[in-house]
Amino acid sequence: MSQWYRSTVPRFAAIFHFAKIGESTTVGTPPILRRAAFHLDGAGPYSSRMDATAFRGSLSAVAPPRGMTTAQRVLWLDRTGDWQGAHDIAQDMPGSDGYWLHAYLHRREGDIGNAGYWYRRAGKPAASGSLDDEWESLVEHFAVESD
Repeated sequence: MSQWYRSTVPRFAAIFHFAKIGESTTVGTPPILRRAAFHLDGAGPYSSRMDATAFRGSLSAVAPPRGMTTAQRVLWLDRTGDWQGAHDIAQDMPGSDGYWLHAYLHRREGDIGNAGYWYRRAGKPAASGSLDDEWESLVEHFAVESD
């Protein structure tokens, strides 16, 4: 969790009421409040994984549902239009998976040089296909097979 969240989210708690993750909130909740609701709910980084089908189905929710990993949460935030929120989390993720997500986000941003650096750190070749194809590859990589 970044320093920004640790210092800012408690201030939101005193001002706003948040629904628990998975409960309906008003449509159009600003992304910053969606992220704050996640942290205020005490969910923190998740250890379980959501299968790819359930993950794609969750994209219409107002906030990320329970049952996804931190990597899946990054992809969820990115796909629902919160690039900065996704980046804030990805930049704090250690290891090749975090570096790969970070690379993808900088590629989406259009910062190809920075993306190349993160692809190298992840030990991955720089993606050359469409952003949607790479996003799908990441979803599959971070998903677990359904039973």
